[in-house]
Amino acid sequence: MLTDELHARRDHRSETADRKRSETRARILSAALAACAGRLDELPRVEDIVERARLSRGTFYKYFDSMDEVLAALGQDLTRLALLEGERFRTVFTEKWKSTAVVLRVVLTRALLDPNWARFVIRTRGWLRAGLLAEVVIQDLAEGRERGEYHILDDEAALDMLRGLLESCIAALHRGVARPDRYIDGAVHMWLQALGLEPQRCLEGVRMSRDFLGAYVSGELAPFPIMV
Repeated sequence: MLTDELHARRDHRSETADRKRSETRARILSAALAACAGRLDELPRVEDIVERARLSRGTFYKYFDSMDEVLAALGQDLTRLALLEGERFRTVFTEKWKSTAVVLRVVLTRALLDPNWARFVIRTRGWLRAGLLAEVVIQDLAEGRERGEYHILDDEAALDMLRGLLESCIAALHRGVARPDRYIDGAVHMWLQALGLEPQRCLEGVRMSRDFLGAYVSGELAPFPIMV
């Protein structure tokens, strides 16, 4: 009985320590994201992060060796969240071009509605350059080709084109455009064109993704239906 109690105490201390480490790491990353929402002409310094997070420099260096490592970790974390969100939409559709249109619209809509996230992407490009994003896009491109939906010569060239499109569009939406809805429609249309879809299907992708996201946000789609 005593041994069980000792094990329980050790487990509790271990769980508490793990939770505190996770919370401290999250505070550092949250402070980094907030700092990235400031001036666009320079990246935050360690001093900026510890002041925002109300931590000592010593505590900071227990978790990260440099600001570059913080920004890389933040980019990876945001990428995982974005990919998890995108995966929810990808599982709904049986055709790749439909999920591609919806996920791109979701990303650009987030850039429009979440200035802090948009500024982080603009300043660091961490989310766009993360390996996780590249892996998922390359997989989607390969699956779309196999299904006969996409007609592209080189996956890496397509990936670089998508990165360029996202960088430019996110920056423009963050600065402000006259018609954000029309702008996002145009971006979705251009990406579907770049994948080699027929003109009518490109237009259909614009309409379908707009209608789907509108229905999802309004609560009309819950849970996700199977769309074909």
